[in-house]
Amino acid sequence: MLAIVAPALRQAQASKSRADWEAALMAAQAVDAVAPTAQSSFYLGVSAFQIGMDALTNLANLSKSKKKEDLAQACAEAKVVEDQFATVQIAMPKGGSVDAATAATILQNVNQYGPMATQQRTALKCK
Repeated sequence: MLAIVAPALRQAQASKSRADWEAALMAAQAVDAVAPTAQSSFYLGVSAFQIGMDALTNLANLSKSKKKEDLAQACAEAKVVEDQFATVQIAMPKGGSVDAATAATILQNVNQYGPMATQQRTALKCK
């Protein structure tokens, strides 16, 4: 079943597009739901991390705006960061056996950057 996820992950790594990372995440979630393995958890964690980091970049840019719609989108992106980083924190400990160094780096980044989303949600008075 991992044969489904690997091509999606390679595509996302090549394109670096959020849509491709979301496709890889959905494939990893589907496989992990049916036949969970360390590999599927690793793919799930990597994909969620990339989506979360993309959302964090968008959040940083949008939160500088004074436009109401940009600030609303910033709040939505903050929620994406929190949700995706929560997924990483669940998946990566199990997936870490696949590539301990990458898993450790990802978890370290989640712990470092995750609070920024919560801080921005508070500063922007998101619901």
